[in-house]
Amino acid sequence: MKKYKKYFIITLMLAFVFSFSFTSLPVSAASKYGTYGRRTYYYTVSKAKNIRIEKRGKAVGKYLNEWMEGGVKLAVSYAMGNYSIPFSIVEIMVGDGGVKYDKKSYSSYVFQAKYTTRNIFYYQDNAKKKKKVVLSDEKGVADVFYEFHPVGVGFKKSTYTKKLKSKATVKTTYYDKKSRNLERCNILANHNTKEMWTISSELLTEKWRKK
Repeated sequence: MKKYKKYFIITLMLAFVFSFSFTSLPVSAASKYGTYGRRTYYYTVSKAKNIRIEKRGKAVGKYLNEWMEGGVKLAVSYAMGNYSIPFSIVEIMVGDGGVKYDKKSYSSYVFQAKYTTRNIFYYQDNAKKKKKVVLSDEKGVADVFYEFHPVGVGFKKSTYTKKLKSKATVKTTYYDKKSRNLERCNILANHNTKEMWTISSELLTEKWRKK
């Protein structure tokens, strides 16, 4: 009798676990995305996730003197837009006119982001039980921080930080390009493959821009 009671308790526990997992799926219900060719595509959106992303830029190198003199600005392109950083921002952050900047100094960027993943798929059967994901991309919000890392002596800190943006919208390049995405989904479906776009891989491009 004790043996059967033990199995009964285990069965109840397993039933509870499976019930909880199926009622707490971390994705939205499937919605229609669009039709291309002979296929109709749908999408689901995952539960929001938090992530911290840090991107290191290149050393200022040959651009240091021009940057200090105002001849060029550090142009930074994010998944959310563009920022132009003059050297005056660095001077305000450091707050000491007597220090000597070195060409090995560099910038970095920190993103505290909360994002969701969208999976675009089609059903491989008429009963809509078997689905094939062909494209996934991401969208969210982020707090953006700019960091300056000086090289040399006389600096009070090894890293100087300035918040550039609060709750800025971040999304992968083609997130809102529906026509492009449907065409791409059709190509991917025909080749039985999948394409993934992530915020973390697209957040940063560093360039130098003339004033």
